Amino acid sequence: MNEDSRVELIKLSVTQTKHYKRMVECLTFLLVTLLFSTLTFMNPYFMTKQLAKESNYVIVDRQINKKFNNLANVLEVEKKETNSALLNSKQTQPMARELVDYVIGLDWFKTDNSEIAHKIKKQIYKFDSNVSSGAIEVQKKLKKCGNQANDFIIYSFNLNDSMLLANLHTLFLIINVVVIITCVFVALALLKEYMSILKGRSLIHLTSVAISISSLMIMLIFILLAALPLIFNVESWNILGLFLEIASGIFLELVFVAAILFVISTVISQVTSKL
Repeated sequence: MNEDSRVELIKLSVTQTKHYKRMVECLTFLLVTLLFSTLTFMNPYFMTKQLAKESNYVIVDRQINKKFNNLANVLEVEKKETNSALLNSKQTQPMARELVDYVIGLDWFKTDNSEIAHKIKKQIYKFDSNVSSGAIEVQKKLKKCGNQANDFIIYSFNLNDSMLLANLHTLFLIINVVVIITCVFVALALLKEYMSILKGRSLIHLTSVAISISSLMIMLIFILLAALPLIFNVESWNILGLFLEIASGIFLELVFVAAILFVISTVISQVTSKL
């Protein structure tokens, strides 16, 4: 074999190696982030438990009270309390659960929000003497509204926006599943192709190096996202701010998963480099 042929083979080998590493990095990033988001943010059971955590109580109470205050204003209820919060966590948590089930429940696309309005109305009707006088007044006036009660709740709780979010969730869930399945097929095809080009040890080494790089990227990106509520006042960012406040703790869980993946892949890459 002449020198030119050897140079070409070396160039081809380097190009194939770079291509394989980039593909594995991309596939790892997509699979880890999409699988994690599907099992957390798009999982109503997980999110209900997340909202019930003490660290999220303040966020949930603030948001539900804001919507309930809108209802009080629509019904022209005069607040006697100096505190702007008419409800405590005992009343806000059941409403939050109903909204979570509606927005990220495993249903098809939604065209009606009267059912969720009825569920919230039932929660309001359950108020007892332990709630504030303003909340009791809202309850009394709402009961007098008859068939219009659901309409007032839909308007005050912005349930049209909730229906839009629910449909976006369904769309993103479908896209997530399709992309995950596609990534798995691409990964299997890539592995089959490069098993005929690279030796077993070299393939394992390159794969582990690529996974460690991708894991490091995931850690850096999601540490920054988790830190945003600490750096900026995200309350004024509307839905995005609410999402970041609740998601910051979940992002740290993803960072922990990526850290474990990074350690394992780094150890494997170091071991295979010495064989």
